[in-house]
Amino acid sequence: MYKDLFSKNGLSFERLTALLEIAEAGSISRAVGGDPVRQSLYSRQVKELESFFGVELTRRNGQKLMMTEAGEELVRMVREQFIGLLDFKRLNENQQLNVNIGAGDSLLHWVVIPALSKLETRFPNISASLKNLRGADIVEGLGNMTIDLGLLRPSRITPPLKCLMIGTLEYGFYVPARLFKKGATAVELLSKLPMAIVTSTSFGNNLKNASLASGFSINVRLHCQTFPEAAHALKSGEFTAILPKPAEIELDMAGVKRVKVDFLSPMAREIAIAWNPRLLNMRPAVQRYLEALSDLLVQHKF
Repeated sequence: MYKDLFSKNGLSFERLTALLEIAEAGSISRAVGGDPVRQSLYSRQVKELESFFGVELTRRNGQKLMMTEAGEELVRMVREQFIGLLDFKRLNENQQLNVNIGAGDSLLHWVVIPALSKLETRFPNISASLKNLRGADIVEGLGNMTIDLGLLRPSRITPPLKCLMIGTLEYGFYVPARLFKKGATAVELLSKLPMAIVTSTSFGNNLKNASLASGFSINVRLHCQTFPEAAHALKSGEFTAILPKPAEIELDMAGVKRVKVDFLSPMAREIAIAWNPRLLNMRPAVQRYLEALSDLLVQHKF
């Protein structure tokens, strides 16, 4: 059955590894760290693979080396098989398996990590690596199997990826008790008190536009890259902040007031946990991990 596969030279683990490293680095030069000797070797190994399979695996696009459709498919196959072999080796050596989980910083900080803490005793042979990624990068990582599981909006997920709805992420307006003025309206608090706002994503612009549409401007005094940064600013007692409601697990709600703001409701977004069935078929232990994690996230009701 496999005689034809090894009937001629050109196929080897070394050559397939070179192709995988080139695909992940984006160029031969980056894959070899600028080493001219290894660069020549990798270039020759790719040509040998192309000769073996009888198809072009890479192509030039200006100065950039791109994978062809056939090259991308071969890379996916190689990565999948290497992952399966690595898991097999680790299991038989009683080593930990690793699961890569991609999500935005706020979901990682206030949703994923609390859930993972409850899986420690159930999965002692699995470690998790958290990746702070945007939705598009999570989809790409799931597709090329560099990410095992991802949390993102279900609208971004397309076949062959699959997903399970785990909840709706809502936002709240939080005011330190020392700054809160009894009887003040939400508009007064938003427009007069200093606010820490996340401006590294579209959320900040959407927030500003929503306030302007309501007839006022929010008083932005601190621009943050992430929601955890804005949460730290809130806990200082000097700034208000609009945060995902799961952030409340680390806030002293006795010292913070959550104020109802009508225009925050439409900003809520559904969240799903997604995976690539092709990858999980090779990793049954990760399949069980996914099922347990999904149950915890659904129960979280954030």
